[in-house]
Amino acid sequence: MQLQNQKKILPVIPEYYLYWSLENPRYIKKNLRTSDGKPLVIINLGQRNLDNGPDYKNATLKMGGIVYRGDIEFHLRVNDWFVHGHHYDTRYNNVILHVLWYPPAAIPDELQTRFDHFILSRFLNCSPSLWCKQLSSLAQPSFAFYPPRDLPELTCSQAEKLAWDRFTRKCDELLSLVEQVQWETALYEGLARALGYRNNSRILSDLIRILPPTKILNIVPGHQRSPVLFWSIYLFQSGLLEQSRKKSLQQRNQFHGQVFTQLEYYLPHLPVQRQQLSQWNFSRIRPNNNPYYRLAGYAQIFYHHHHQSLFQTVLEIFSARCAMADLLKNLKPLFQFPLHQALRKALLELSGVSFCPSATMGEERFLQFVLNILFPLMYIWAETSENPGFQLYLEDLYFKFPAADNLSYLNQKFRKTRKSLFSHAFFQQAYLEYLTQQNPK
Repeated sequence: MQLQNQKKILPVIPEYYLYWSLENPRYIKKNLRTSDGKPLVIINLGQRNLDNGPDYKNATLKMGGIVYRGDIEFHLRVNDWFVHGHHYDTRYNNVILHVLWYPPAAIPDELQTRFDHFILSRFLNCSPSLWCKQLSSLAQPSFAFYPPRDLPELTCSQAEKLAWDRFTRKCDELLSLVEQVQWETALYEGLARALGYRNNSRILSDLIRILPPTKILNIVPGHQRSPVLFWSIYLFQSGLLEQSRKKSLQQRNQFHGQVFTQLEYYLPHLPVQRQQLSQWNFSRIRPNNNPYYRLAGYAQIFYHHHHQSLFQTVLEIFSARCAMADLLKNLKPLFQFPLHQALRKALLELSGVSFCPSATMGEERFLQFVLNILFPLMYIWAETSENPGFQLYLEDLYFKFPAADNLSYLNQKFRKTRKSLFSHAFFQQAYLEYLTQQNPK
């Protein structure tokens, strides 16, 4: 009964919080023990497995005074081992530790005799709710890893000044981009930045610079275009498809072979210089930020608009000068919609994962994209086309834009004194700018 009650009060978490905790031992206690009481020492966590199979490979652990070398698998519940089909999969034969979140009422005999178990929720260095807040901060902007203790309480005028400094800097960056490429390509590169988020923003936007929409459309005839083909071409050029090629050879997966066969016609037309798999960041990112997913979302959006100018469509919506709610309502169908069924199937098979986002981007990412890319892009268009009235409209909306970031540290610190202000994105942007100025790169 005690175990069942503990299970009820534990918060619902993503599975990757478990391995984030072992990668950052400050979040858990020092004297660890397995579920049957053996002392557990993590000598070396091994390597995060980006392919199919156990989550970590070649770990070195000391359990009950004996040193073991093998793999580690993470699950929320003990029965997930069977739900995911690992008991039939020979790739899991070398697992030496099964890390769990919910304490099981009993461990099945088949697993009890196969490897040791570690219930991470029993060894947190704080309450589960506080631990969740600490782990969620890892997915926030870079300053969240070292938040200052004495952030000032900015006045509204100070916040407006800092927020506008940040906005104008983004305008300058996009203006520099527009001067190098056309407006359409600049918009798609901005989309890639938003989808890449902090970890893969640079390399994803570089990929679109190397292989812009115009290049893809020149290579692929209209009757052959599809979200899956666009995605596959970008995967090849990014180096991410090499992992799938390896799996294709190992597993003799017919689907993988079909993708490579389809690509053979287009490969001679692609840039010779390709990116490398090692350039992409998979560490400490939310599953929805996996590069395979982000590229799939980009490919779906690109395909959705390949027959028309996306920039012109966005410009027409902004030029209508609607109120904020109507503006966001009109923009959302352009960028946030379900992934095509064939693309979801390809994504699941090529990436070898069991979970796939159902949409091109989430609500928070959509708001960040509009705030950080579309608003500056429209503003510099208004400036270069000498349209001051349009600029004033955008300035007014910018300071009314709803909160676009989940800045847990700031929201926790100022939720009482700044609750109303923090419902506006400009106030969050002001603190991000303050931290940027205090910690220049």
